Amino acid sequence: MEEAEQYYQELCNESLSPDVNTYRTLIGAYIKVNNIENMLEKYSNMVEAGLRVIPAYANKWFRFMIEKGKVLDCFSIFSKMSDTEPKPDVTTFDIVIRGAP
Repeated sequence: MEEAEQYYQELCNESLSPDVNTYRTLIGAYIKVNNIENMLEKYSNMVEAGLRVIPAYANKWFRFMIEKGKVLDCFSIFSKMSDTEPKPDVTTFDIVIRGAP
């Protein structure tokens, strides 16, 4: 993970924007190693960059966040997603509002 994070930082330092696949890969890897803080950071960065979050991934990531007790962080990220197109789908909305794993 350290090497992947280093590559990510190099991308950002070179004024290159990580794409959806870069974020998706990093977020998935952080979930696998149970690193919620870095996962939250990357998810938030992805949304702030205006990149499209595919509902299947959003649902999985929000469930992980809820499972880890990060419900308030879900609302923060979800509200940013709601300001962009395409809007989150109904299932994503339901997961976040209910806080259901």
